[in-house]
Amino acid sequence: MDQIVILMFLVLLFVLQSRNLRKFTLTDLTVIAVLTAASSLGRALMQGIPSVQPSSFIIITVGMLLGPAAGYITGIFTVLISSLFCGYGTYVWWQMLGWGVMGLLAGYLPKKNLISIILAAAYGVVWGYIYGWITNLWWLFSSHTPINWTTIAAGNIGSLWPDTMHAVTNGVLLILLPYKRVLGIYKFIVKPKGMENT
Repeated sequence: MDQIVILMFLVLLFVLQSRNLRKFTLTDLTVIAVLTAASSLGRALMQGIPSVQPSSFIIITVGMLLGPAAGYITGIFTVLISSLFCGYGTYVWWQMLGWGVMGLLAGYLPKKNLISIILAAAYGVVWGYIYGWITNLWWLFSSHTPINWTTIAAGNIGSLWPDTMHAVTNGVLLILLPYKRVLGIYKFIVKPKGMENT
């Protein structure tokens, strides 16, 4: 039942972002595809180190670079593609929800000044924990454990260390490679005539 609810929610978000999808140029779609592949490969290669991977950083950056719809798509397909190497399970729906919403909301982050670097890093740190809390709900539903504040808190406390590793990795990468630097690389490579989301 939980998987059906998540699927309906993901479809709803996709429909709401469909207008923005039609605005993408071939170049935008190519960039999304390449960075999604990088995000997926990065997760697969780093799976030996729990929660230390570049996927969230790439998903957030794509959202900031090309807007909410791009961030959402990158989050969803990162899970679908990387799971070919990491394995599929009912938890995949929760991962799609976490990374999809992470990328979508990143598209609304400010991008104009130095403060944006701090906000992006803080966003990455906070979402390192939120993503963990979302995916923790999987075992509550799948194990038929009573869902209450006690069991939710127990699950979140149990995942505190990997969630912290995830949060720190996001924050460090978003500071070392801030949006403006990635934007500069993007413009240098593709030389777009105009970018609505900058």
